[in-house]
Amino acid sequence: MRKAPWTGLGVADGRLLKSSIALVCGCTPTHTGSITLRARLGQATITVSTGADTPPALWQFRLSNVKLALGDEVTHHPLSPDADPSQVPRGWTRNKLPFRVAGRQWVLIDDFMGRWSKKDKPDVAIPLVTARLETAFQAADTRESVTSASDDIAVVLTLAFGCDVRCVSCSRVNSDGMCINTLSRSPLVHPFNSGGQTVVNNWEPGILRPFIETACSKVSEERDWWHKTLGLYQLAQVNKYLEIKCAILNILVDRIAAKHADTVGAAQIDEKLPARIDDDFEKRLHDLLSELSSHWDERRTRRLIETIKDWNARPSFGE
Repeated sequence: MRKAPWTGLGVADGRLLKSSIALVCGCTPTHTGSITLRARLGQATITVSTGADTPPALWQFRLSNVKLALGDEVTHHPLSPDADPSQVPRGWTRNKLPFRVAGRQWVLIDDFMGRWSKKDKPDVAIPLVTARLETAFQAADTRESVTSASDDIAVVLTLAFGCDVRCVSCSRVNSDGMCINTLSRSPLVHPFNSGGQTVVNNWEPGILRPFIETACSKVSEERDWWHKTLGLYQLAQVNKYLEIKCAILNILVDRIAAKHADTVGAAQIDEKLPARIDDDFEKRLHDLLSELSSHWDERRTRRLIETIKDWNARPSFGE
């Protein structure tokens, strides 16, 4: 029997894991879309469902570090036939948040809802894959367009929750819940317990949905600018050194000021200042500065004048 390696991607306690079986003793087709592998170690039998021959029904994204306070909808958990209703937990969890972004319906599902008060709660000092983001598959979809919208949602959730929310995988899933294919990423994700204060969460049903829909609409209009700006904000939130936090926040203030400089209208110093900086003023300023050193040249004078004009045109970095 030919031996071959097998690898698989899964989530255990919020950690995205890649597992492998080095030796496979046999491979038997079970039914459409599935095979049975017999591994040599312990003669274990593993069923791998691929669903490769069935059409996709859902796009499913795995998200890191999501902690939803409360969902707008519930997930029902059917009880097994031999379960005692008086001895098992309730058969539903309020962990779903539906919303509409980029002209399509989405649902955020917090898979860790209710696990934080248990004794076996996950290790929060590492990044955790805690949620799924799903949307129906449409015939005209491309992975790039859907992934772009999911990244916008992740950025907005990062702002809302104050922690590092990233899409770590993108899967196409059929109507039976079987994965057809998966594209995984390896982004730098900060630990679950790092970050700042929560801006908004679904403390009551209906709070988070309008925030996500409105914010994603704005982000999609200038995606590159917003992703970088909110990325800087997130870096300031997770950093533990005050000096670095302040430096990043100053960069953010300067970035936002530069973005809206044209809408302010009024000059920062004097509206007539540009007209006063003529050739005669430049010559007099250069003569004055030349008294400081014989090595002072006209290039330095011109750079200083450009700096003064910039101070007048927009708020300076330190303000």
